[in-house]
Amino acid sequence: MSGSESRLHIDRQNAKRERTRFYRRKKSLFKSGYNLHKQCRAEVHILIRKNGRSYILSCAED
Repeated sequence: MSGSESRLHIDRQNAKRERTRFYRRKKSLFKSGYNLHKQCRAEVHILIRKNGRSYILSCAED
C-alpha cells in the first residue's frame, strides 16, 4: 500500500467507526426514552438531526 492508499483506508475505517458509534448511541438514547415513557408514563419526544436526516422517537399515552 502506498501512503495515500493507507490514508484512504484509515479514513474509511474512521468513517465506519463514527457511523457505528452514532447508531449505537441513537439506539441507546431511544431505548432510554422509551423506558422513561413506560416507567413514568411521561410523554417523551426525541429529535436527532444529522447530515440532513431526522431520527424521531415520540412516545405519548393513547
